[in-house]
Formats: sequence, C-alpha cells, structure tokens
Amino acid sequence: MQWCPLKEEDAIPHVRAMEAHGGRPPDPERERPGEDTSVRQRSGRPPDVGGAECVDNTDAKLLRQLQAQEKARQAAQIKLLSKLQKQEQARIAKEAKKQQAIMAAEEKRQQKEQINIMKQQERIKRIQQIRMEKELRAQQILEAKRIKKEEAAKAKFLEAEKRKQERIKRIQQIRMEKELRAQQILEAKRIKKEEAAKAKFLEAEKRKQERIKRIQQIRMEKELRAQQILEAKRIKKEEAAKAKFLEAEKRKQERIKRIQQIRMEKELQAQQILEAKRIKKEEAAKAKFLEAEKRKQVNLEDSQSF
Repeated sequence: MQWCPLKEEDAIPHVRAMEAHGGRPPDPERERPGEDTSVRQRSGRPPDVGGAECVDNTDAKLLRQLQAQEKARQAAQIKLLSKLQKQEQARIAKEAKKQQAIMAAEEKRQQKEQINIMKQQERIKRIQQIRMEKELRAQQILEAKRIKKEEAAKAKFLEAEKRKQERIKRIQQIRMEKELRAQQILEAKRIKKEEAAKAKFLEAEKRKQERIKRIQQIRMEKELRAQQILEAKRIKKEEAAKAKFLEAEKRKQERIKRIQQIRMEKELQAQQILEAKRIKKEEAAKAKFLEAEKRKQVNLEDSQSF
C-alpha cells in the first residue's frame, strides 16, 4: 500500500463519496467553468441557504480530517524510514561482521599455512642436519684413519731422524769438548795476562786519581778562600751602601717633614687671614645693618612727631 498526495479540490469529492458509502465522485472536468458545485441547484428552484452552511461546515471538517490524515501519513513515513534505516544499518553491520569473519578465517588459514610451511622447513632442516652429521662422522672416521697412517709414518721417520741426530750430536759433542779444552787453556792464559795488565793499569789509575784529587782539593781551597774574601768585600759594600741609603732616606724624610710643616703653617696662616677677612666683612655688614636700623628709627620718630 502506498500513499499518494491529492490536491484540495480533488480530495473534497473523494471524501464526500466515502461518507456517502457509494457512488463515484463527480468529475471536475465535466463541470462548467464559473459554476460552484456546492451551491448549484436545479433551474426553477431558489437556493438552499441552510444547505450552504452545512456544506461549509462539512468542508472544514473534511479539511481537518485531511490534515490529520496527512500528519498520520507523514508520521508513518518517518517511522517507515527509521525502520528501513535501522534495517539497512543492521544489514551493513551484519555484512561487516561477515566480512570480519571471512577475513579472520582467511587470516587463520594463512597462519596455518605459514605454520605448516615453517614445520616443513624445520623438518627439512633437521633432515639436512642429520645428513650433514652423518657425512661429518664419515669424514671424521676417514680423517682419523688418515691421521693414524700419517702418524705411524711420521713416527718411523722421526725415529730414523732421531737416531741420525743422536749420532751427529755425539760427533759434535766430542769435537766441541776438544775445542772447549783448547779454548779454556787459551782463555786462562789470556785472563792471566789481562789481570796483570789490569793490575798495572789500576795502580796507575789509582795514583792518577789521588794526584787529581789533591790538585782539586788545593784548587777548591783556593777558590773557597777567594769566595770568602769576595763575600766579605760584598758584605762591606752592601753595609756601606745600606748605611748611605738609610742616611739619604732619613734626610729625605726630614726634608718631607719640614716641607709639610711649612705647607701646614702657610695653610694655617691663609685660613687665619680668610677668617679675619670674613669677620671684618660680617662686622661691616652688621654695622651697615645697625646704621640702617638706626636711620629707620629716626625716620619713624620724625614721622610720629609730625
């Protein structure tokens, strides 16, 4: 069922037809222009005034009913729209949940695939590791056998070399013992000669050092005496210079004191002269003031006498 809006002039006949419970509404196109359907009467009869008022009341009632129906229709439309909007929102939420579930399932599937791939890679790694360990054990066994063979051959070679070296060492040792005895004899003779020469050289050096020490001692005594004489002369000169400096400082201080005393006496005299001048000026000003006061008193007495 759908609602369709009607114009006001079309709604009134439909309402009248609904109230009459039968018939069909009049067609407004078949009516004549300029004629009012509500007041149209048969020719030859006077118009019905009471019927016109009844028609106006009926029209107002119909208008109110139409307005109520329009409001109800609008409320129904609003309710329907809100219901459709809720349904659309529910559908969108359902679709979103469905998409989320699909994405979650896809993510779980990808995680399972990654876990399976990782397990497979770990399995492959373990197989490769086992294979490498087996190969390493085989290589170690072969290497151990090769090393044993080499060690046996090396031991034989070393044993032969050892015997050869021992024979060479015994020959060299005998030769070295003979050479050592000859060298010891020659060394003993050389040491005796060096000791005799060294004793003579040490004796000569000892005499030379003693003579040098005596010469240095005599020279040091002479230098010490000369230094003592110079130090005594220097001390005398410093004492004389110090005495002269103190005398000069004493004279200088006395001269400064005399100059300061003369300066102070001059300043005192100048202050006394200034003070005498100031006293004279004050006495002169005071005398002038007294003279002016006296004249003023005389003038006042003269004015009073007149």
